[in-house]
Formats: sequence, C-alpha cells, structure tokens
Amino acid sequence: MILVASTSYAYTILAIVAVITFAIRASSFVLFGHKDLPKPIKYISTVLPFAIMPTLVIYCIRDTQWLKLDSVVPVIVGIALTAIIHYWRKNVILSILVGTAIYMVLIRIL
Repeated sequence: MILVASTSYAYTILAIVAVITFAIRASSFVLFGHKDLPKPIKYISTVLPFAIMPTLVIYCIRDTQWLKLDSVVPVIVGIALTAIIHYWRKNVILSILVGTAIYMVLIRIL
C-alpha cells in the first residue's frame, strides 16, 4: 500500500514534531530553573557525549566493506580528518562538518 500525504498533512506532522521537540528541550529549564542541577544530571551531561560519539562512529562505519580500497579510504580519511580538526580547533561542529564534507567528496570521486 502506498500512502500519499497531502502538503497540509506533512506540515501538521512537522509542526507537532517541532512542538514536542521544543517542549522536551524546554522542560529542563522549567524543571530546574535557576537551581543547581542534581549530581546525577551533571554526571550524565559530562559522560554522555563521550559515550555517544563512539556509538555514532560505529553506526556510521558498520556497512563499510573493509576489503575494498575505495570503500575504506573515505572512511579512514574522514574519521582522521575529523579527529585532527577537533584536536586542533576544539570545535565539534567544524570538525564534524569538515569530516563529513571530505567523506562525501571522497565517496563521489573514488
């Protein structure tokens, strides 16, 4: 069965998702206000990024065909460049954008 959605249906879904996302993100400000964060929340906020990044990297490279050079080179160069730029500039957004851009260019030309 093929579902065909109207434009208004798509905009309605998009608006609902946006409102829910905003509510989830704003809930921490409503719950904690100007109070200090509880220790477990502080701990999670410092540890979670270090746990999520390796998970995302493994997820991204899970389908890499490690015996094909044209599949391996973009992955290794993209990861290495992301790490180098992050080490150099300490800017997560910049390092991810540059690493992704280089990866995308390499998979197109190799």
